[in-house]
Amino acid sequence: MANTQFIEIPLPDGARASRMDLELLKAMLHAIVNLHFEWGSESEKMIQELEHDGWSVHVGPTWLALCRRGESLEQATGRTPDEAIARL
Repeated sequence: MANTQFIEIPLPDGARASRMDLELLKAMLHAIVNLHFEWGSESEKMIQELEHDGWSVHVGPTWLALCRRGESLEQATGRTPDEAIARL
């Protein structure tokens, strides 16, 4: 554990996080960190090829909003839940 690095993330002013909220945030951030560091060389190679072809590439987490009614499906993404919902 001596080589383990830790980060500290401040919550927004006025946030009143319960113990359950903190556990959920910890689990979500742990999953994001694990996914980030599992990137393979194939993904890096694909990004380099796209950039070489003139594309600007950004890969990162996003919120997904889904609406279903019967057989209809609408979806949108955004940097925040509000942004994703507004794009529906």
